[in-house]
Amino acid sequence: MPEEQDPNLSSGNQAGERRKPTAIRIGENSQPAVPSTEVPTGRKPTVMGGSIPPAEPPASQSPAVSTGGPPHKPTIVKIGGTPSPISERPSETPAPVPKRPSVVIIASPSSDPVPFVAPSAQPKPHTGPRMMPGVQRKSIEAGYDELEKYFIGSPSKVLKRVHEILRTIILDLLTDAQCAVWGDEAQKQYSQLTQKALAVATSTEIRDSGTHLARLYAILEELSMAIQGKEPKGLRALITRPPHPGQLFEQRRPELLQLSNLLDMALPKIAAVEAEAASLATEFTELAAELDAYSLAAKYMAEKLLDPTAKANAIQLLQGRSSSLTLTVAHIRQDAVVRSQTHTDYQRLSERIREGVRNELPAWMSSFTAVFQRQTQTDTDRNTLQSGLEVVLQRLK
Repeated sequence: MPEEQDPNLSSGNQAGERRKPTAIRIGENSQPAVPSTEVPTGRKPTVMGGSIPPAEPPASQSPAVSTGGPPHKPTIVKIGGTPSPISERPSETPAPVPKRPSVVIIASPSSDPVPFVAPSAQPKPHTGPRMMPGVQRKSIEAGYDELEKYFIGSPSKVLKRVHEILRTIILDLLTDAQCAVWGDEAQKQYSQLTQKALAVATSTEIRDSGTHLARLYAILEELSMAIQGKEPKGLRALITRPPHPGQLFEQRRPELLQLSNLLDMALPKIAAVEAEAASLATEFTELAAELDAYSLAAKYMAEKLLDPTAKANAIQLLQGRSSSLTLTVAHIRQDAVVRSQTHTDYQRLSERIREGVRNELPAWMSSFTAVFQRQTQTDTDRNTLQSGLEVVLQRLK
């Protein structure tokens, strides 16, 4: 029986290949036999309706690729039945690619490779002193014993400070400009402390408290004269009669209470001014020692260390600065007596208010009120009140 040609074979095949025929056996029942599940063909046939493309065949059975167009996937054809789907190849999850560290490597212009150095291994910049050629400069080496022999009678605290100042000076580098302002900063500090002391001395609390105390003292003296039955002095004695102590006390009571309250409220402020004055006194003492040290250091350099020929101008400037600083020290020590007295006055003012106004005056006013509430007062009552009032006046002086 002659072989039948595949009707799918076209004479106009662009690839110029002949498709292999499909073998079909005709049985006794004239039913076509089921062919093999795979039909090797020269080109990849099209997919029959409803069928699913199979998986890629192995490399050994891979069909030839036609040069006339893109390759086609093979199709499994069953004669006399419905094409069965072929399970797809399980998808493979690609392995994760490890991330590389973000390191930028800059190519060296030279042919030799440059080794990579980690940032932590980079050498630290040099910050210490470096050896450089030059002339060695030395500061002034003046021993404490030598200074003590040169400045006989100077306090040890001042001489130690002179030693520290001289160790910071290099004579070869000392200029005339530095000599002209020698110790100038310490002298400016004296001016600032003087202004602070003046502000403390003219404090409002001190001035007002002194005025209130003077008025309180005058009222109590007037009451003392009334208790003793003495007439007022001066022109007032010609036109007025001696006042009754009880009536005079009632007239002066509101003012006495007002003055007492004002002085009591001013006491903390007076204590603050007193503390500030004491602090300023200490600062003046320390400044005097500093100025004295700079004066002695200038004198020591001008008289013993500097060359009179090469450093004549510097010597003259240092001598002038030494004299000026010594004069400032004299002013500070002279004003120290006044400052000490002022501080004592502040202490005394606080004591007068604390002892006289807070303690003695309220007790005496209570006794006076109790005595003059009675119809008559004996001489003993008057003497008792007078004695108590003298104690109050003594506290307020």
